[in-house]
Amino acid sequence: KLSRLDRVEDRLKEPARRLCLALGERSSNDCNWKVYYHDEPEINAFATEGEDGNEVVIFMGVLDHTHSDDELAFVVAHEISHHILNHIGDDGFTIGEFIGILAGLAIIGDDDYDEDDDEDVDADGC
Repeated sequence: KLSRLDRVEDRLKEPARRLCLALGERSSNDCNWKVYYHDEPEINAFATEGEDGNEVVIFMGVLDHTHSDDELAFVVAHEISHHILNHIGDDGFTIGEFIGILAGLAIIGDDDYDEDDDEDVDADGC
């Protein structure tokens, strides 16, 4: 499970840095993140400023309930976006944060999800 988190961190590192620099919300020194895990079963994640700079913390419950690197990347990218947009230290949730939380819960909350059960959908949605 932790190797999956390492793969996702490596996969997101450069695209997140490019986006951070393009948006110009932070200095180039602030466009780096370290992803950590917290060995607790809760389905939770957060962005924070740590001793070594920008941190994203993913709880083991997220690793247990995401079914692919893509699903885990969605959660990690959401937390990185808090750093990019300088949401750290803001009080309360923005609409975007609330929608992100709901989307994340929808993705990781389906324990019966099976990638093999996915059906192709026609272009017209039928």
